[in-house]
Amino acid sequence: MYEAGKVVSAVCHDTAALQNVQLTNGEYLVKGKNVTGFRYSDERVAGVKKFVPYDLEGALKERGMNYSHAFLPLGGHSVVDGLLVTGQNPNSATETAEMALEVLRGRRLDSY
Repeated sequence: MYEAGKVVSAVCHDTAALQNVQLTNGEYLVKGKNVTGFRYSDERVAGVKKFVPYDLEGALKERGMNYSHAFLPLGGHSVVDGLLVTGQNPNSATETAEMALEVLRGRRLDSY
């Protein structure tokens, strides 16, 4: 989808679906991209650390992403990098959806 010029978007733990996506050139989709997802330190704050088998934030960073997050724990935070639109957690869902719509409309094509 990404290479076909379509918007790819994920919020919270959904960014796990992006970690192994490779482009036709063999590079990981998230490599060098500005991305966010559920912050590992927030797993404990949210009371779900025992249910999460791995550090998603760390796994995505290993793939070369430029990770950013909200200042406050569980704070809303959304990121646009071209056609890739991600949100940090459920508190980011509405903003991420709105940003994805803006990208679809051709209004937001730069990084935020």
